[in-house]
Amino acid sequence: MARLTRPDGGLFRRNRDGFPDAPSPALIEMLETAARMYGVTSRAFNVTIPPLSLAMDAAARRRCGVDDAELAAARARVGQRTLRFDARGVAFERPGMEATLNLPARRLTDDRVAASNAPSSTPGTPTPDP
Repeated sequence: MARLTRPDGGLFRRNRDGFPDAPSPALIEMLETAARMYGVTSRAFNVTIPPLSLAMDAAARRRCGVDDAELAAARARVGQRTLRFDARGVAFERPGMEATLNLPARRLTDDRVAASNAPSSTPGTPTPDP
């Protein structure tokens, strides 16, 4: 669904090429889930965090802290409110932004598995208690 490592995946292309294209319904569903999670967590959950994570990872590999300029540059490329999407495309309002949909993809997958395992009801047949 949302593999950053699959070159033909919509999110990979979006992060790599920066061009809007017609996103798959699954990608739109994951972005909608991400937007809801952003709202219900009072903006703590943010799918545009990769630039900040990458800066912190780079500093950890250098065995030093993230310097102020590097941190400011990373923060300038983070902002869920600047992620726009609809059936026509996905776009970031700022250059250098990225998104990761690991958690929304997992939630979508879990929801689909749960739905496929739900007992089907036949009219007149009692549904088991949850």
